[in-house]
Amino acid sequence: MKRLCITILCIVMVLTFAGCSGNWKDNAVGSWDKLANTLSKSQITKDDDLIGERTLSDDDYYTGSYTAECENTDGRDVVFGGASVYEKKLKVTAKVETTSGKATFRIRLGSEVEEHSTDEEGNLELDLELESGNIYVMIDYSEFTGSVEMACKYSDEKSLEI
Repeated sequence: MKRLCITILCIVMVLTFAGCSGNWKDNAVGSWDKLANTLSKSQITKDDDLIGERTLSDDDYYTGSYTAECENTDGRDVVFGGASVYEKKLKVTAKVETTSGKATFRIRLGSEVEEHSTDEEGNLELDLELESGNIYVMIDYSEFTGSVEMACKYSDEKSLEI
């Protein structure tokens, strides 16, 4: 019964936000996207709880830069991401300098989770594409000592420097 009430409330909210003007379908989809994006922010590590430091590029949590200086650090930062009804194409670049331990990049696209490691020089470059749903860029630290620099941008942006 509780789920039914929540579902009905969400539908009423979407229809209310959509309004009666112009193209109601686009308004409804846009409102639904805003709601999904707002709710998905709970999955992102809060700035005060980050192991590193994040600077966001836009008003969303999909793009920006991240740096971390670690000494024997364990934990996970969910750095970028969110949920959307729209397609998202992102490019992630990173440079990791490891003294000891391990820093593993985890990407969640929908229900799939992929783990990625840097190449021998400590570089990582990923192209991510999601039709709709959620996408999160995370870093898992395991007794890691070293530094991490990462940038996440929409793939059509020209500058991807970290």
